[in-house]
Amino acid sequence: MTIETLLKTLSELRAIGDRLPALPSPSPLHAPTFHERAAPESIESLEASFFSPLPDDYSSFLAVCGGFDAMDIFNGYYLQPPQFVERQMAQGANFSSVYVHGHSEPALPIGGNGGGDLFFLVPTRGVWRVSHAILSTGGEPIELSSGQWGVTNVGSSFLSFLERIQRDWLHFVNDPDSPWEYSCG
Repeated sequence: MTIETLLKTLSELRAIGDRLPALPSPSPLHAPTFHERAAPESIESLEASFFSPLPDDYSSFLAVCGGFDAMDIFNGYYLQPPQFVERQMAQGANFSSVYVHGHSEPALPIGGNGGGDLFFLVPTRGVWRVSHAILSTGGEPIELSSGQWGVTNVGSSFLSFLERIQRDWLHFVNDPDSPWEYSCG
């Protein structure tokens, strides 16, 4: 991953989002809001509470963009600032780790959609969308597997997930009536 690729993807997301208010809609559509870059101490604090180094592409993203809100694109998308990720992780093991083949792995609840589903970044497994219907597991981490109901892999890395969001947004503004499987569900 290069910072140039990340910056290019973010620039394209902003440009696509700027087209949103001009789309025909029964109610006004709003362009996504992009947060300012995260403060270095916020990124360091998240990394400390994660007990593991953050993936390079994710920490680079936070260093240039602290997240975004795009709730008017399909089912909505948001990537939250590091302090919100930390707060969500503090809610319990089901928000800070996952099971993969019965073994616990750290996970970051980096964002979600307008329906209450969350996106989890698992450094060794990529980004997964987890349905709100299975998030209350009595505090136990969720099992990630391709056959698990309510769990969908939406990127092999953070950057591939961001590039997938870019393709989703392009589809939404260019051809919203044709079939498409959005990463936000």
